[in-house]
Amino acid sequence: MKIIFCDNSIRSFVNFRIDVAEYYIQQGNDVYLIYPKCTFENGFEELLPKGCHVLQVDMNPSNMSVLQDVKTFYQLFSIYKEIKPDIIFHYTIKPNIYGTIAAKLIGVKTVSMVAGLGYMFTGNGLTKQLGRFMYKLGLRYSSWTIVLNSSNYKTLFEKGYIKSNRCSLFSGGEGVNLKRFKYVEKEYSTIRFLMVARILYDKGYTEYVEAASIVKNKYSNISFDLLGPIDETNPTGVPKHVIDKDVLDGKINYLGVTSDVASYLEKDNTVVVIPSSYNEGLNHSLMEACAMGCPIITTDIPGCRETVEDGINGYLLQSKDVQTLASKMLNFIELPQKNKQEMSNASYLKAKKEFDIINVIKQYDEIINNLL
Repeated sequence: MKIIFCDNSIRSFVNFRIDVAEYYIQQGNDVYLIYPKCTFENGFEELLPKGCHVLQVDMNPSNMSVLQDVKTFYQLFSIYKEIKPDIIFHYTIKPNIYGTIAAKLIGVKTVSMVAGLGYMFTGNGLTKQLGRFMYKLGLRYSSWTIVLNSSNYKTLFEKGYIKSNRCSLFSGGEGVNLKRFKYVEKEYSTIRFLMVARILYDKGYTEYVEAASIVKNKYSNISFDLLGPIDETNPTGVPKHVIDKDVLDGKINYLGVTSDVASYLEKDNTVVVIPSSYNEGLNHSLMEACAMGCPIITTDIPGCRETVEDGINGYLLQSKDVQTLASKMLNFIELPQKNKQEMSNASYLKAKKEFDIINVIKQYDEIINNLL
């Protein structure tokens, strides 16, 4: 069987979908990855499973150029026609639109994953309305759709983007490889807060920095780290000069970008904080944090709330609420050691029960069997 995965960046594919690709290669299938040239980063192709065929296209995930999108559509159409795959999995907006329509024209079965509703589903500008119309068209042409949380499923179903008999709500999001993200028992003799995310205002950057300042007024020795890529092309991306100033002022430590998130999560004093206001599918960084036994502080919104049982393995708060975020951080700092370790253990048990990648792969198999 020939399987194509078409993603909007190589980083996303390696971080979120590599285990699925590896499984299908091991099963003896021909697996292809298509991703935009502009997202190439040194080191990521080397992380792909041996035997994965890699193709680059001129897709720009953030560019709204009609001419660029026509070029993307034509390239995908040409590639699909040449490879003649049995099934194609598309991820995120542009692959879900242009890849799905291209595949429909040549009669190939497709699966679209809606990883989150995100930026395009907020506001009513002409460009966003057009984008939502195109997205609806793409999903209607898709043979099957995967949605990652019940809130997004409800929204897409009620607005006519998907049909219930051609859609899967993945329990456990995109899952975590528990062998790669291994549980590490935490000591918590000191505390280190860590935000793992693309550095966007929508991901809660401002709230994190302001809450850090409040906490540091009481506990000056607490560390506030930030790990993730700067994305100034995104409409809500935080400019580098803003990050540099906050680092210079001693509010946060910026750790840069890594392909080895596990090495940061395994440290025995880590609490993961993602105060997002961004409509996610199911936040992968939070699932990874659970797998490695990190307590979590995050917002009570779709895609984040699913990873936390409030007061059991972390805390939930309303988005954009700096004071409550700081209060939850202080609550954790002041917990007895025993309670901190209980939260750590609860995170791991939640990951083991709900987020294991093995269960996600079974759901992929079910879709393929249904379609083929």
